[in-house]
Amino acid sequence: MKRFLYLIILCIILAGCKGTPQKQTDSGKTSGKEKPAVTVTVTVTISPYKYFVDQIAKGKVDVNVMVSNGNNPETYEPYAQQMMELSKSALYLKVGSIGFEQTWMKKLQDNAPDMKVIDTSMGIKPAKTPGGNIDPHVWMSCSNARIIASNILKALCELEPKNKAFFEKNYQSLLSIIDKRDSTIKESFKKDPDLVRKFVIYHPILTYFARDYQLEQLAIEEEGRQNLPTATPQPSSRRATQSQWISIHCRATGTGRCRKLQLRYRARKSLLGSKNYNHMTPIIKIEHLSAGYDGKQVLSDVNLTVYQDDYLGIIGPNGGGKTTLMRLILGLMKPTEGTIRYFRKVKDENGKTVLDENGKAKVEETKEISMGYLPQYNQLDKQFPISVYEVVLAGLSKTKGLFSRYTQAQHQQVLDTLERMQLTEFKDRHIAALSGGQLQRVLLARAIVSKPDVVILDEPNTYIDRRFQKQMYEMLEQINKECAIIIVSHDVVEVLNNVKHIACVNQHLHYHDTVDMPREKLEEHFLNV
Repeated sequence: MKRFLYLIILCIILAGCKGTPQKQTDSGKTSGKEKPAVTVTVTVTISPYKYFVDQIAKGKVDVNVMVSNGNNPETYEPYAQQMMELSKSALYLKVGSIGFEQTWMKKLQDNAPDMKVIDTSMGIKPAKTPGGNIDPHVWMSCSNARIIASNILKALCELEPKNKAFFEKNYQSLLSIIDKRDSTIKESFKKDPDLVRKFVIYHPILTYFARDYQLEQLAIEEEGRQNLPTATPQPSSRRATQSQWISIHCRATGTGRCRKLQLRYRARKSLLGSKNYNHMTPIIKIEHLSAGYDGKQVLSDVNLTVYQDDYLGIIGPNGGGKTTLMRLILGLMKPTEGTIRYFRKVKDENGKTVLDENGKAKVEETKEISMGYLPQYNQLDKQFPISVYEVVLAGLSKTKGLFSRYTQAQHQQVLDTLERMQLTEFKDRHIAALSGGQLQRVLLARAIVSKPDVVILDEPNTYIDRRFQKQMYEMLEQINKECAIIIVSHDVVEVLNNVKHIACVNQHLHYHDTVDMPREKLEEHFLNV
């Protein structure tokens, strides 16, 4: 099995998702040497394609990469400066159908109308992932690498015909590298015909690699959804608990993370097991709620109670009504039937919570409670002249008088929140200079800066890399000690590992007071949507 994994790594070294950018100084020098003079700029979507161009052009063109290393090419949003620099490009070499290109290509072309766009996947036969979707990761294959290199050569020769002979010579050298790598892999399989032909992968990016060498790819995630590999042994019972789902997930993603997830789960389960939810203090009560728009019924007869220290996870299919439910709770739209009631603890003149005869916190109904909200897609105008600090400060606007100034304590509150979100170094930066992930963190900071009664997050993982996801969930765990959290997410492993209750929304709402849901329920409400 180790030898098999070695082969996969060998292929990825040639054409992996991450490239190795050159270190460049402000003086325009590269690694201590002056940057060669170039007359034309070529733009590519991701770093692997910079490798192809560099190998063929050898400094005859300048290469601009849109999606920088460490960012997700499915959700990346370009900087404003990147869009300005793009206008200098004479040629754009697109991958083919990767998420960034599908979302941004028209805007990129509108921004640079004289720029020629070439689809480097021309001639590649599409391959479907185990989930039945076309795999956009066409470069993850030696055979595809030859086709991509050929398309890039043709485009460069048309762009710079005077360098055609130079490009063709370098192209042949690149083909030799690819062929040698391909031969190494094939010879390894010949030496050991009994080598395992199946492999488990979190996201199905090696579909073309598997096709080249007659392998079977078993994917855990498909388009942001967790899938159970058919080759994975099933629990003897039809009930797969969260612990079992974590184990399945970790057998594919690494034992280190698996161990951490399982320890956190066991500790939290022990804590929650001793808690009597009948004595929890409600802050939101939804009764017989129905809603719709444009004559379409979106939610029907929804009943739900959110408690003061709740951590509620909401899952369900697209169009099932999750976002509509969030908007109703926030008061951004009105229901067609039913009620939403808000509650807060009764305080005495000294600010202490009043208890009833049973020792339970006494509550009173109120017209509104303090809520922080992170929407799924931000509507913020990036060209508006506002800094990161000012965006987060705006989250405190309801806590001050209309004509009064922010207090020193409120300014300190903003600084503390920026530090918690690891945004201190960006506090004076214009929002147009932020990446999608950075902007998402800013908006999350705005949602929590006022220390609300409840924080509502609609798909908070959008534009956020894996490293920050871990930090975000750790931060939310601490915030949950201070207020309730409602989170809508498709990341089933992380949701089940962090929340206290689950609500499955698909026009109707199915509430689960435990995260140990039967496997068939997970499949019904999440996996098969």
